[in-house]
Amino acid sequence: MLKIKSTKDLLDALQMLIDKSSTKKNRNQEDRVLNHMDTTFKMAKIDPGYSSGRPKLIFEGESVLSVKQYPYLSSYTPAANDIVLLAKVGNTYVILGKRM
Repeated sequence: MLKIKSTKDLLDALQMLIDKSSTKKNRNQEDRVLNHMDTTFKMAKIDPGYSSGRPKLIFEGESVLSVKQYPYLSSYTPAANDIVLLAKVGNTYVILGKRM
């Protein structure tokens, strides 16, 4: 299981998702991490019609607005059309923050 102990660990793991120029030697280890992250983290867009409360989302790769409303960290204030990072917590996802 991937252990995220700090913001740096999270950023390093996300960089692996972005960086496609890895050597073959490192690819197997990175693939294991990325496969795990596919279920741990997701990207989504806040509902374009969002105004308050827990927002509905359009998950990356999908075009349909979620039926469910998602909780978010208090350090983030949702806004319509924000692209956000979510982390799996139990049976749901929690919005961590906005992509800059």
